[in-house]
Amino acid sequence: MSTTNCDAFSSAGLGADAVNRLGFRLLDELRAEPSRNVLLSPCSLAFCLAIAVNGATGRTRAELAGALDAEALTDEEVNRRFRDLRVLVEEPGGGLDVDLANAVWGPPGAAFDADFVRRVQEFYAAEARILDQAGSASADTVNRWVSDRTKGRITTLVGAGDLAGGLGCVLTNAVYFKGPWAAPFDPGSTRPGPFTLPDGRRTIIDMMTLSGRHSYLATDDFQAVALDYADGNVSAYVVLPDPGVTLDLSRWDEWLPNFQSAQVALTLPRFSVASELDLVQPLSGLGIRAAFGPGADFSRMGVTGAVISALRHAARLDVSEEGTEAAASTAVVMTRSLPRVASMVVDRPFFLAVVDRRSGLLLFLGRISEPEPVPGGTAGGVAG
Repeated sequence: MSTTNCDAFSSAGLGADAVNRLGFRLLDELRAEPSRNVLLSPCSLAFCLAIAVNGATGRTRAELAGALDAEALTDEEVNRRFRDLRVLVEEPGGGLDVDLANAVWGPPGAAFDADFVRRVQEFYAAEARILDQAGSASADTVNRWVSDRTKGRITTLVGAGDLAGGLGCVLTNAVYFKGPWAAPFDPGSTRPGPFTLPDGRRTIIDMMTLSGRHSYLATDDFQAVALDYADGNVSAYVVLPDPGVTLDLSRWDEWLPNFQSAQVALTLPRFSVASELDLVQPLSGLGIRAAFGPGADFSRMGVTGAVISALRHAARLDVSEEGTEAAASTAVVMTRSLPRVASMVVDRPFFLAVVDRRSGLLLFLGRISEPEPVPGGTAGGVAG
């Protein structure tokens, strides 16, 4: 990737910078387990959140929009930015396969707000579907859609329990990418080699090698290289921290302009990585809270009394000598907030009032310390 192409990342007008910041913040929120592989698609998640913004109001909308750096924007402005991103992403150039799909799903008998449906269809090309029934059948339907749109890379995103009783709606996004390298690795040069794990142990994995000119950056803390895909409009950045260094990836925008063309001898694992994440807690840590609690307000969607009960995210990426194949999907599951069942067992002295609610007049008032059996009843007597 030439250094001039880095200008494509300074896309404030398109909103990509806000999506990227969300991704880096979320990755940082998920760093508690350094030995765990974490893969996510900021693109997939952001599209689901943007659709949710269109159905939310009040504090719920403010927090969702805030995660996208869009709290000061109108729905129209948010939607135009994501429409422009969608059109750009789906036209990557020759040699690459990129698909981005959105859908909104309602339970049997659901009726989405007509204006909400119009907006998500116009700006997000979202399908609006009604599920036949809650539970496993609905989960199977959503998962088939995910599998189809990710070309079988992700087959299970939601479970039957996610879509059980009280289902309000589901928002889904799927992203699929397949791209050959502009300069492929030679499979004949791939050899087993050591890879050091976070705890210091070593494992053996197939290592690919490649020599040539690539965009490259070296600092006191890390090395990084950009590997172009066939069309030159999409690149994979590999960032290798020095031993013992924890990188603050939020400085990504500062680093990009500093990449320079250099002769690089690269050794890179041939690998596959996959993640299945529930993002409710991590996103709560980033300030989205109202959407997950009883104060959630998605009334503009036409779904009253709904809260986000699950936010599933799955991603998979395979890197080989030929190129990269990757897929991700997000499901925002909304259920109707059922009233909390309070347990009350009247098994000790209590007060009783019979009230005329029209006037507030107390017709009867009493303190019951030892209730007596109703005449003709079967219960009675005092237990020892």
